[in-house]
Parts: sequence; structure tokens; C-alpha cells
Amino acid sequence: MIALISAIVCAFCAVLNRALKALPTPIILFYHSILGLILAFTYILIEAWITGNGFRFPTYTNEMLMITAGASVFDAFACLLATLGQQSASASFVSLLSYLNIVYGYICDLVFFHTGLNSIELLAAIVIFLTALAVAYKKLR
Repeated sequence: MIALISAIVCAFCAVLNRALKALPTPIILFYHSILGLILAFTYILIEAWITGNGFRFPTYTNEMLMITAGASVFDAFACLLATLGQQSASASFVSLLSYLNIVYGYICDLVFFHTGLNSIELLAAIVIFLTALAVAYKKLR
């Protein structure tokens, strides 16, 4: 359910970023960051209150902190590139290319987490990749 809500929110974000293409990208990213900070802090407070265990950050190992920091850097970079992409091309084309996340997710599962793909997942990833590649080729021609 959370993945479905995330997909809907990302679609709204793509459309709104496209609508704000006259606005400079740094201003959009500033508000993305501020709202993200507020939502993350609210989530952390609510989680600490509900579980009664307090904040989990002091219990993180150095590896967990480095992974979190790396994920944050990549997320900020992805937000920048998505905003630039959505402002410079049609939202449908940029959204189609974002489906390549599925293929990259499968590759990361295989390489980093050593989780195998079954034949249906592999076939679906190949179909998504080839479809995105064909549409991008046709669009750019």
C-alpha cells in the first residue's frame, strides 16, 4: 500500500514540477528539501512516541550511518535530475524513463543483496527496459 501511495505522490510531483518550469530549479529544490526535512522529522518524532523506544539514531552503527548518508546524497541528486528532466521534457516521457528504476532495482538486488530473479521478474524487467529504450529512441529521432 505504501508503494502505491508513493507512486501516486511521485506522479503528482512530476506534474507539479512540469507546471513550475518557469520557476528556477534551485527554488523548487529548496522547497522540496524544507518539506522533506519537516516530514522526516515529524515521522521520527511520531515513531519515537509510538514505539516508546526513543530515537534510533544513537543505536546506528557507522556502516548504517554511512549508508543513510549515501542514500541521502543519491536521493538529493535524483530529485535534482528529476526536477530538471520534468521541466525540460514532457512529463509522460520523463515518467516513462523513470520506469527504468525497476530494472536498476533488479540489478541492485542481484549484485548487492544476492537475491535471484525468477523468470517472470526477469522477463518483466527486460520488457520494461526494451519498451523504454524503444520509446526513447523514437522520441529522440
